[in-house]
Order: sequence, then structure tokens, then C-alpha cells
Amino acid sequence: MKYRLVVSLAFGLLALASCTRAPAPIAKGEILMVTLGDKPVMRAGEIGSWSSRTFSAGRVEIYDKVIVVTEPNGDKHCAPSDW
Repeated sequence: MKYRLVVSLAFGLLALASCTRAPAPIAKGEILMVTLGDKPVMRAGEIGSWSSRTFSAGRVEIYDKVIVVTEPNGDKHCAPSDW
């Protein structure tokens, strides 16, 4: 019984040690004004439409590949940072 407990505990600690943390944002702060588009900005000759949403309150976090905007009510929006 003791052997099983020690083995189970060892496997549990090993599993916890292998977990990785989420990457920290490159930059973060309060929003003064940020605009997120629903897709990349249209280039000359492309057809279709482009729409955006502007936020003037909340928080923004910029990661390597994504921008996350959190509204004051907790709703989150994200867009790739390479647009």
C-alpha cells in the first residue's frame, strides 16, 4: 500500500513538473483606443468588405502572434498580430 502511494505521488509530481506556463504578453495595459478588424486590411484590387470594431475602454495584451482585448465587462476579443 505504501509503495502504491509513493509511486502515485511521484507520478503526480512528475505530471505537475511537466506543465508549462502560458507565455507572458510582450506588452499590456489600459486601452486608450484600439481598433480590431475582422480580417486583414484590404489591399488594392481585392474584393470584399472589411469591418472593424474600436474599443476605448478595457485592457489590451499583445503576444507574439495574437492581440487580446478585454472589455470592462470581461468579454474578450482577439486578432492575429501579423495583420
